[in-house]
Amino acid sequence: MKTEDTIMAEYLLKGGKMLSKTCKDCGAPLFETKEGVLCVVCKEIGPPDEKGAEKPVRHSPPEAEPVIVPPQRLHAGACHGEVGEEIEQAILALCRRVRTESRAEDCYLLMKGIRKGVQALQDL
Repeated sequence: MKTEDTIMAEYLLKGGKMLSKTCKDCGAPLFETKEGVLCVVCKEIGPPDEKGAEKPVRHSPPEAEPVIVPPQRLHAGACHGEVGEEIEQAILALCRRVRTESRAEDCYLLMKGIRKGVQALQDL
């Protein structure tokens, strides 16, 4: 059975764009693909409330995950077009991964990546 992370990674490799909006059914990030904006987890596995459908593997129950509303912009400075937006999206994706990471070493590496992304935004 595929995990949410595996499904999302496959769509990213296919050129899909992870959005900051989440699916109202399963809470996974929505993706912009050639098919339009959709939840790739629900498309691959099915919504969590469907009878008989396989459930995505989660590290913690969805009730335990805090609801995080991302800011419109991560910083007040002017960005250089798409570069700043892509860095912001990468930072938000890393923040989502930190919430579900169970290994301290991996969490530390993700936090270092977030720090580098914030530094890159400040340098713009």
